[in-house]
Amino acid sequence: MSSTSDNPSPPQADISIRTSIAWHPDPPSEPTSTIVLTSPGKYFVDVRLLLPIDPTGALTPDRLDWAFAGTSTTSPLPPSTSPHPPTTTPHRLVASKWHHWVDTRHPDAESVVDTAQMRIYPDGRSVEVGSMANPATGIVTPYEEVWMEGEVDAGEGGMVLQTETPEEGGRRRGVVVRVGGRIQGILRVGDGVGVQRWERSGEDGWWEVVAGMAAAAGEEEEEEEGVGDLVRAMEFVAGGGGENVHAGERVLGPERAWRVVEVWGRGG
Repeated sequence: MSSTSDNPSPPQADISIRTSIAWHPDPPSEPTSTIVLTSPGKYFVDVRLLLPIDPTGALTPDRLDWAFAGTSTTSPLPPSTSPHPPTTTPHRLVASKWHHWVDTRHPDAESVVDTAQMRIYPDGRSVEVGSMANPATGIVTPYEEVWMEGEVDAGEGGMVLQTETPEEGGRRRGVVVRVGGRIQGILRVGDGVGVQRWERSGEDGWWEVVAGMAAAAGEEEEEEEGVGDLVRAMEFVAGGGGENVHAGERVLGPERAWRVVEVWGRGG
């Protein structure tokens, strides 16, 4: 699952970094680099890369644990409903849901809805408890994930792009989310997938490709037709989208295949 903060109004963008996962009854471990970027409107991209990450930024299918994107909801719960062990440490208890819209494991992404209860602490740590299929066994198993909030520059802003078009070889869906100095994107065309994670590094503001998988199946043909691909969408968001970009605008290529779903702050 992914982590979403229970922020007060107005909603804020969120970066969540997983520090461990424990499948009952095993002890906690962290075999991945898992980061979730969530917009103020609760659009998210969750990318989980198996460790170690290739320092060249190359991402092959066998090194991708999972990536998915969609929307999330969070609602407060009374303490009496908590599945966590009792604690005297101040915290908030919330119920969270993640509705998948595009998913590297599930072609029918919208059939996947993750639910969990989360205990959120003032220091930015969250403990998530739920049950889901353990990928190692295929059996639905209780789990516990621990997350930490990543630093977000509230004044910097960000953007969400989304694409959906019918294709002869299968439906095309993609989402790109930027929160400050991080961008993640996923594009699925039929059975082919592309996944990207970029981070801005240094004072010069250059963007580093932390991990990038080859474009989705059929993307070369689509590029010839002028349809914006995942990398171009990442570049667009990295550059802030140019002057006066606004939600609802269609961008990239003659066919304007990507839609600006959300933009906030400086956008980039």
